[in-house]
Amino acid sequence: DERVQHIQEHHPADYGLFEKYGNKTIEAPDIIIRDIKNESTAFLVLKLDEINLKTIVRLSVANTDSPEHRNSVMTFYRIRTKNLEKLMARHKVLYKRQEE
Repeated sequence: DERVQHIQEHHPADYGLFEKYGNKTIEAPDIIIRDIKNESTAFLVLKLDEINLKTIVRLSVANTDSPEHRNSVMTFYRIRTKNLEKLMARHKVLYKRQEE
């Protein structure tokens, strides 16, 4: 609930996109990028025709996090293609769906 409130407050124009595409962005992303600054964080990107949607997800592979923070969405917003390309150049791309 707190993260939904964060998205509504910090990215209000994107909240409707989160409701519509949030699950798909997490379950079937087009690109997964490792966050080099935060070991337990990944960027999941869903590419749509006119926009890219970026979800930042906190992943827990160890029991170091409190249960409420494990495997949780941290935020969700649109990302410009140019910024996505910069992100991919700076961080390690773990997965990229082959374009059809």
